[in-house]
Amino acid sequence: MINLLRFLRVELHPEYEHLKEFLTSMPLRFHNNEGIVIYKGRNELRVFEYQGQEYVVKSFKKPILINRIVYGILRPTKAKRSYNNALELLHIGICTPQPIGYVNVRNGLFLNESYLVTLKSLCPYTWNDLFNKKFSCEEQVARATGRLTAQLHNHQLAHKDYGRGNILFSFESENNVHLELVDLNRMHRGPIDLVHGCKNLERLPATPQMHRWIAEEYAQARGFDVEKCYELIRAYRSTQSGKIDGKYETMDAEKLNIIAVVVTFNRLHLLQKNIACLRQNKSLNEILVVNNGSTDGTLEWLDTQKDLWVIHQANVGGSGGFYVGIQEAYNRGADWIWCMDDDVFPRADCLANLLLHSNHIGVGILAPRRLMDGKVYTNDFLSYNLVNPFSSMYGRKLKNMQVDAPIEIKGTAFEGPFINRKVVERIGLPNKDLFIFCDDTDYCLRTILAGFAILYVPSALMDKHKFFSNDSWSMRNHLKRWKRFYHIRNSTYLNHHYGSNWGVQYLRGFIGMLGFVLTALVVSPFSKAYTYADIPKFWRAYQDGIHERLGKYSD
Repeated sequence: MINLLRFLRVELHPEYEHLKEFLTSMPLRFHNNEGIVIYKGRNELRVFEYQGQEYVVKSFKKPILINRIVYGILRPTKAKRSYNNALELLHIGICTPQPIGYVNVRNGLFLNESYLVTLKSLCPYTWNDLFNKKFSCEEQVARATGRLTAQLHNHQLAHKDYGRGNILFSFESENNVHLELVDLNRMHRGPIDLVHGCKNLERLPATPQMHRWIAEEYAQARGFDVEKCYELIRAYRSTQSGKIDGKYETMDAEKLNIIAVVVTFNRLHLLQKNIACLRQNKSLNEILVVNNGSTDGTLEWLDTQKDLWVIHQANVGGSGGFYVGIQEAYNRGADWIWCMDDDVFPRADCLANLLLHSNHIGVGILAPRRLMDGKVYTNDFLSYNLVNPFSSMYGRKLKNMQVDAPIEIKGTAFEGPFINRKVVERIGLPNKDLFIFCDDTDYCLRTILAGFAILYVPSALMDKHKFFSNDSWSMRNHLKRWKRFYHIRNSTYLNHHYGSNWGVQYLRGFIGMLGFVLTALVVSPFSKAYTYADIPKFWRAYQDGIHERLGKYSD
């Protein structure tokens, strides 16, 4: 029985009018299961050979009931949009498989089927293949992608499904790379600024180095700042779940020069335990201890340890200690520098488990998992907030997550970070003028901004000593009282130095300082943990932070 309400519409590119019969037969061909299926998901792709030429036909999934009426009456079908968008891209010089035409099949008011027909692309690879094998043209593909993205955005166009399967590439040599875009039915039209341009790349997996190549080309083509582009691209990518950005190449750990750097001050019993644990870790070439002016017998004990390299110096704080230690390790030719305070105790296989990931391309720092009393102890985090002054700088902390496999993070403490020599080459040494607090956050942020990744490795375990376990809240806070001024000053400094707006640069630090002031006002009459005399010092610390006046306090 003939369906009188069935209506088939075919639109052909003028140069391919001779293929009208082929396109008209497309619903029947799919019904008869002809062609070779190359993808089947929400939509289906098949390859057909017709008159000696190969074509790719995309069959779009039948839309929901209301959209079956909307498409073709109130708005174009996906097949038509894909066809028209392909023509537009070719017009502005962006390559995509040559569109042949599209077919819409309706029953009365309802859209039943739609098909897009193109020539088969000659590109054998997708962006996703960059993560399955090593390509000599990897850098050229990434840079070409940056230029192509900029070209789209300069024409006020953005691909709304800009993912790893929709960028095709081929290459004859490293310097002869060809890209094509597919899956074009969803395109944004309108002006695209720096932020929205970088956000458009969030679904594209890449190592930090690949992101840097993209950012360099994109920024140059659009007249933007490279570092800002890179920072935004990495930040938006970090919000995506199910990432496959990890990529590996072979490296022989036995050929590496690995030096541990331990900073200590007046905790001899903890230092001795720390050194004993380090000595159990194979592949460690040298242990360097920086003694920050200890007076509890540490100097005398260290001088009896013939297998240690020791530096005795005045107390210049943790940041000054790591400054000197990392500098010395670097000068001694370290490929990796394993930094830690004296109150963490690496397990015997900790280094071995870190080294399993030392060949991860783009990684600058590997961070172990710390345990306290057998429970996970972490202040590591997944993102920086440099925009909203009313929430913490540290976004998405690991302590609120179940992490069972290596995951890319944005910050860790100087309690076991395994630092690649290339990081020191590019960003230098920790900021010694911070004295204590935030020197690790500052170093991690500089590492990220320089294009490196930080990888948290939960199988690499360290135990952390628990302080003040038998002390009251009042006693604990009394003993830590002097550290608050550094905490206020240095956190304010970070916000002022790296914040992207006035609120973060000035208001966030003020809010933090105000919290200490209010606590002092409430607690001072009842506890020696705070005194009223602390309040003007809090204000001074805040002022030092926003004016970036650092160094060791004399009182």
